Amino acid sequence: MISQKIKVGNFMHYISRFLAGFTIGFIRIWQISLVTLSIVPLIAIAGGIYAYIATGLIARVQKSYVKVREIAEEAIANVRTVQAFAGEEKAVKSYRDALQKTYTYGKKGGLAKGLGLMSFTATQLTKYRQKKPVPWKQWQSLATRRSLILTKVC
Repeated sequence: MISQKIKVGNFMHYISRFLAGFTIGFIRIWQISLVTLSIVPLIAIAGGIYAYIATGLIARVQKSYVKVREIAEEAIANVRTVQAFAGEEKAVKSYRDALQKTYTYGKKGGLAKGLGLMSFTATQLTKYRQKKPVPWKQWQSLATRRSLILTKVC
């Protein structure tokens, strides 16, 4: 019950920030707000895909941790039986295998977070993209000027 109240509170907070930001943006500089508004659906799609994938991976990781905990509890609770039948290696192997699944899901979750952040950032940067790329000669002259300025200052 409390977590639902927190979710509703967060939703209201973020929606009000979104609406206030666009209202202020349209009042101050409406052209930039229109450009930004055109990018919002792409950001929402990227965030939705990330949330869907991350939710599934988090559920898998939690199930995997439950399995690891069950194996450890069983081995500890029946330590005399495990030792009597020389089952230590079997218990360690099953524990290691369960942990390996958790590790694999964790790597997939990290990859999903990285790709989600990358897609969000790439969508954000599309609004700053120039129509013509800067020629290589201009980049070289900028780099040379910066290095000259830095060497004079230092």
